[in-house]
Amino acid sequence: SDNDAFSLNLSINTTDIDGDSFNFSDNTSMFNIDSKGIISFTATDFYVGTNWVRINITDEKNAINQYDLNFTIYNVEEAPVLDPISNITNATEGQLIQFDVTANDEDRNIPGSTETLTFSHNSTLSGITFQKLLPTLARFSFTPGAADNGTYFINITVNDTTGLMDSQVFMLNISDAAAPPRLQYVCDNERVAYEDQPFSCIINASDNDTYAELRFRANYSFFKLNESNITTVNHYATTVVNFTPTQSEVGNYTINITVYDNMDASDTRLISFNVTPVNDAPILNMSDSYSLVYNTPYTLDVSDLVTDEENDAIYYYDNTTLFDINLTTGIISFTPNASHSPTNWVNISINDSYGNTDSQVVNFSIYNNSNPTCTTFRHNIVTDIPPPGRLNATENTSLGQINLLGCSDPEGEYFTISWYWNASLKKTGSYASTTTWDYNLTFAEEDEVNITVILNDTSGGVTKYYWNVTVFQLDAPPILVQQIPNLSAGWDENEPRSMNLSKYFRDYDKTNLTFSWYYISINETFSTNYSNVTITNLLDNKSGDWGIVNESNNTKYAQLNNSVFAQSIYKLKNDYSNITEFRTKIKFLSNGIAGLCIEANDDCNTAQQVYLDNTNNLVVWKNVNNGVTTQINDTFSYTINTGDEYWLKVKHVPNRTIVYVANNSGYVKAYNITYPSPVNSGGVGLFTNNAQALFDDVLLKDPIVPNITVTINETTDNITFMPATDFYGEVPITIVAFDGNHSVESNTFYLIIDQIAKPAPITNTVNLHSSSTSVQTQIASLDIIVPSLVSLTPLAKTIVPIVLNNSGQLDLNFIDLLASTNQSELKLLLNNSNFTIIPVGESRIVELEITAGLLTPDRYTIDINAFVDNPDLEENAQIVVDVRERNAALKTQLKEQIRFTRDLFLQNPECLELNELLEQAQKLYELQQYEQGLDLVHKANEGCKDFIAQEKKERGKEKDGKIKAQNFFLENWKTIVAEVVALILAILLLMYYFKRRTYSKPI
Repeated sequence: SDNDAFSLNLSINTTDIDGDSFNFSDNTSMFNIDSKGIISFTATDFYVGTNWVRINITDEKNAINQYDLNFTIYNVEEAPVLDPISNITNATEGQLIQFDVTANDEDRNIPGSTETLTFSHNSTLSGITFQKLLPTLARFSFTPGAADNGTYFINITVNDTTGLMDSQVFMLNISDAAAPPRLQYVCDNERVAYEDQPFSCIINASDNDTYAELRFRANYSFFKLNESNITTVNHYATTVVNFTPTQSEVGNYTINITVYDNMDASDTRLISFNVTPVNDAPILNMSDSYSLVYNTPYTLDVSDLVTDEENDAIYYYDNTTLFDINLTTGIISFTPNASHSPTNWVNISINDSYGNTDSQVVNFSIYNNSNPTCTTFRHNIVTDIPPPGRLNATENTSLGQINLLGCSDPEGEYFTISWYWNASLKKTGSYASTTTWDYNLTFAEEDEVNITVILNDTSGGVTKYYWNVTVFQLDAPPILVQQIPNLSAGWDENEPRSMNLSKYFRDYDKTNLTFSWYYISINETFSTNYSNVTITNLLDNKSGDWGIVNESNNTKYAQLNNSVFAQSIYKLKNDYSNITEFRTKIKFLSNGIAGLCIEANDDCNTAQQVYLDNTNNLVVWKNVNNGVTTQINDTFSYTINTGDEYWLKVKHVPNRTIVYVANNSGYVKAYNITYPSPVNSGGVGLFTNNAQALFDDVLLKDPIVPNITVTINETTDNITFMPATDFYGEVPITIVAFDGNHSVESNTFYLIIDQIAKPAPITNTVNLHSSSTSVQTQIASLDIIVPSLVSLTPLAKTIVPIVLNNSGQLDLNFIDLLASTNQSELKLLLNNSNFTIIPVGESRIVELEITAGLLTPDRYTIDINAFVDNPDLEENAQIVVDVRERNAALKTQLKEQIRFTRDLFLQNPECLELNELLEQAQKLYELQQYEQGLDLVHKANEGCKDFIAQEKKERGKEKDGKIKAQNFFLENWKTIVAEVVALILAILLLMYYFKRRTYSKPI
């Protein structure tokens, strides 16, 4: 049979009497017998039938013998095979789709074969032609119409004469040709609306594109469309105009109605539209009642309470003898008296010039009003102070409580009480809550002031009471009225900087202030920022567990060993006589001793000790030498609780040492000791004895400011700071103001001295060979290197490097860099905008952060400007920002895929249960999450294909049964043919055997 393999070895039945070797050959193209007599080939359709073949046997002497063999090959029917068919994803409405389908059937190779092929498809699209042009080729042609948009899966089938077949499914996507929309009916018979009356009309448009989304717009906001975005049904969409025009919209208009489709194609129509006025009645808006007082002139302008859209002339009327309202002005004016009734109901009516009216019934209540009063006035509850009167007070103390008793209003009206101190309102409210008042005087009070109390009722009744106050003056301490700022900005060596201290301090007694200053040497972090101290390394016998801790976001110095004498020493570089104050805040974590030591070389056990003892509740000062007390002041009792914070402060004045202790209630002087201030070099320290403690806000005041000369002009109150040569850095300073009795400290501010780059010198060269002098000019140059084009999408951010390269012959000093653009939606941020110096041959790199807002796709420019102060130089560069639409290709692809899949579902109802995936994809499209949306659409398509395949499988069960019957017949037929061929071969072998025996007989 064709396609079967066949093999036969003729050498086993061949002999040569002479014993010569021999070779085999044949005369057929069906196979090639090899020299050893082996025939091996696979039968093909070209040799179906009877084939006679001659076999030649030749020995070494060219003796030859020939045999003729008959090979019969039987045909086995084979199914045709379609060549691959590609999917078509870019078909467009109105454009021809054409391609050729080819197939192959090996049965057609049989000589004399009458096998024919038939091509077909299963699409329901109308207009498809599938014409067979050649025996194995058919041409598919189709031009999609407006209703054919969508995705289709088409099955192409080829059948041969015996009924065998092959098929392939390909996908056909047909997209919208984007036909523009057309306005059909635009309020054609409704072009007039009337003021204050509802108006409605219809606007209708069509679009040949399937499921086009049309957007309707009008150029006037009052011309309101109830739906502005509508998806077409059967290519039509209708919206309704609904609004009620107001008086402000009366007039003639040209309304521009525009409809847009998904592709922004549009159609526009202009219509003439009129809003006709309708006269409105005037509106009267008076209060329900008015209160009038006997013998008090009363005027009410009713015209202020009338509104009329057309501003017509208004006429006013009343129905009472109480007063006469002015006919044209609407003014009511009269003086009520005791003869008038307390209650008067009056009908006020108005007419406009067209006869439209409005009216309102109003009550005019008339009564006799009396002022509210109080009967008793007391100071500090017990002392009567009838007004008018006089009180005494002292600065910076409480005035004492003033009480108003027996306060009432004869008519029972609500009234308020207001308290004034020298015409300044201090307290006000209802009489029930403001009958008592107290005031704390300040140091700024005048010698003579007054207190005024005013009672006001709802009818305008007013009563006033007052007292004069004599203020006794106290010695007011100076105050800091504002924070002293840092001094900085280009401050060079040997350059003085000044400030006037009277701007920051004030004394209410107008006493001349004197000023001093101090430098903060240390703090609890134990840094030594330009101080005159260094920390001393502790020896082994000076044990302790010291370290920095953070408590409530506040850094503190901790000693956490409660079983030793522990200390931390600062070694002074200069004489101790400079120090004016040493203080710290101490918090005990256990019972024991914690404090300060002064004039200690490297050991607090040979020094002055000032400490807190929370075991015995004492503040102690003593002098010790090698741990032995040589002098001790009397004890000072002070309650010290574990867990609370206490200030401990030691101040030095000439020949005196003063110790202060404080909790939240202020400092208390514990000791004032006749002990000379330390004069020797030494140190200061913190120590504990058998206690755990935290030290906070450690402060060592030193009037000697390192690297800065400080002078004060006592006449002008100017303080001047002069930095030392070649010094730059930050120095903390605090100013102290003193009025002779009291002092106040400023905030700590910083002297910030910059390192100033020196301008590059100009080189002069003298020509010794002539009488002239030549000057060599050095060139300054700055290159700004930026990327020429930067790509961004809306709401995105990028960082662009900017290189500033000094390519000239001079150092560049004080360079300022500026980035700017005229586009407000481009936000620019430089990580560095100024440099002190860029030496010759060096570069500086700056990062420019660019953030794009809601920008339309376009190109925008950013200007980069560099300004050099010394030498004078300006350079610029430009960056172009290309703003592109975010994921534009993915957006279009997702939109088309959603449309294709929706059409696929409509044509295959079995897929509609997957519609939820499509709705989720639509939401992702609106959220601009295009990749996730495409993934959902792909899942929906794959699921639909599976449903379609399952449906076809069910429909094809009957056809499959017929094919199985045919296959059963073919399989039996093949078995019969195989048995016949085997029988023929057996007969041929027998014939060959007997013939060989005949040739082998001896002569």
